[in-house]
Amino acid sequence: MDSLDKIKKDLGGNFDIVERVAKEKYEELKPQLILQEKGKYVMPKGAYFGDIIEVKGKIGKYTTDIRKKIIRAVKVMAQQEIDKLNGVN
Repeated sequence: MDSLDKIKKDLGGNFDIVERVAKEKYEELKPQLILQEKGKYVMPKGAYFGDIIEVKGKIGKYTTDIRKKIIRAVKVMAQQEIDKLNGVN
């Protein structure tokens, strides 16, 4: 899983936009991004995760590259939260 630092290096000047939007969308969509199944916390599988952020998060106004990076950043945040909830790390 990529770290937010790696995403920042990849983005350069666009990182501020991605970071701000990713944090906003993560908080807004958190209940749909972190699910509890069989006593463990998990993320939705496959492309559905990105669809939640793209469609319900309404990030269509950004370029494809920025949208992908927003989704990637939200995924990192969700995975960190899931690891914490599951007692990993």
